[in-house]
Amino acid sequence: TLLTIHFIYRYLAVVAPEKLRIFSNWKFFASLAFYLVAHACLYTYVILALIPEYETLELTEARSQLAIRIDRTIDNGWLSISYWRNGQIVENSLLLIVIANFIQGINLTITIGFAILTFRAIRRTANHASKSSNKFQMQLFVAICAQ
Repeated sequence: TLLTIHFIYRYLAVVAPEKLRIFSNWKFFASLAFYLVAHACLYTYVILALIPEYETLELTEARSQLAIRIDRTIDNGWLSISYWRNGQIVENSLLLIVIANFIQGINLTITIGFAILTFRAIRRTANHASKSSNKFQMQLFVAICAQ
């Protein structure tokens, strides 16, 4: 989600630098913060609501092996999710995977969309902007993609 916001910023920096002032507007900033918090809350709620609350043999073994290897015990947090139980797929685990991937897929789609738009805008402005400016924008774009 932060990377999505970064690509939106980079897109505006290339296409309409005068519109970057919107990132200084407290209402816009609050809406971005709300988006980040809502995303995190939704993701956490889905995980908490759908993770089975039973102790499996695999989970017990994973905890004991982890305690041996790192000399710490983990009682809280999500160590692992059991997808199979008694030869059947655990429906909550499958639903968790589907919903989590859907949430991540939406963000990925938006991010890729702005990445493509930014790349195309940099290529389009190559004839209008200076070579150093265009090279700098492309370097920033590559750096964001590397993240």
